[in-house]
Amino acid sequence: MKNAALLVLAIAVLVLFTAACGSSRQAAVTRSQPKWVATAEGLALKMLGGNPKPASISYHRGQKTLTVTLRFSHAVVCTGCPVEQAVIHGRIVPSPLIHARSATIAIDPRTHQMVSFSLGRR
Repeated sequence: MKNAALLVLAIAVLVLFTAACGSSRQAAVTRSQPKWVATAEGLALKMLGGNPKPASISYHRGQKTLTVTLRFSHAVVCTGCPVEQAVIHGRIVPSPLIHARSATIAIDPRTHQMVSFSLGRR
């Protein structure tokens, strides 16, 4: 009986320690991003109207690019995206606004330049 209680206590301490280490490691990864990644995030947020705050930010380091995905709790409007205008019956008709719930930025880690910016509905 005593050994079973000691085993349960040891497992509980191990689970709590693992959870604490995992959350602090995730926070350390977010804080340790280079300044040029934060600059690219800022540029992407400026392209979206209304000064949106991302609900979550995820990073993925590939072989040639670093991908940053910004997810929002609501749909945001891209005000800085290029707008194509169509001419229909001699009238200029602007394209509709682009709404999205996520934005993905690809950055070249060698040059620190934004390679691509895309919007997704997920």
